[in-house]
Amino acid sequence: MRRFTLNMGMQDAIAYPIAFFTANDYYEQESVDCRNMPFHQILLVLDGKGTLHFGDKSYPLKRGCAFFTAKHTPTAYINEGGLISAFLTVKGSAADKLSEEFTDNGLLFIANSNLDKYVSLIKQLLYDYHNDCDQGKLSVQAYSIFVDFLSQRDSNSPQWLNEAVRYINVHFDKKLTLEEIAQHTYVSVSKLCHDFKKVFSVSVFEYIMNVRLQH
Repeated sequence: MRRFTLNMGMQDAIAYPIAFFTANDYYEQESVDCRNMPFHQILLVLDGKGTLHFGDKSYPLKRGCAFFTAKHTPTAYINEGGLISAFLTVKGSAADKLSEEFTDNGLLFIANSNLDKYVSLIKQLLYDYHNDCDQGKLSVQAYSIFVDFLSQRDSNSPQWLNEAVRYINVHFDKKLTLEEIAQHTYVSVSKLCHDFKKVFSVSVFEYIMNVRLQH
């Protein structure tokens, strides 16, 4: 079974620092060689089994696994029986920067990802696209999904901090205060500022400014 695969044109991508090209919330996944793939990709394993190959390393694919591959990263994934995926691919300068900051050599493998969360985000992206949502807003959504997913790189990064990043990336075009972000994530302002700087090496306001500049 193959559900609708969103596929945006090149013209849509030119105007934005991050723009998605394809997305699908349920896909009968074939084996793929990613060495020449010109896009960044998040892939979630919904069912079945397979293997992800990266250099001399191999990762078993089963329900709950997920991975990010940067464009032109020498990886390949093999369908070894009933492999079903959900995925999102993007391109753009902001996506390039995220890849550099959050991955080692262009790969991030998550053995136990939150499938419901990310499939729901992809579904929302598809829904908004079908309903003629503004392309700039879609770009923000794609950026938010990638930041949230790649933030899993640091297993010591608490969920509330990932939620703070997601909140900023969704509401960057509004007047944000430390108090508002702290209240949303149920922590104190001092803890928000301290932990954010420690994990991301920039202050909350520097991060907000960077996101605004990118968009």
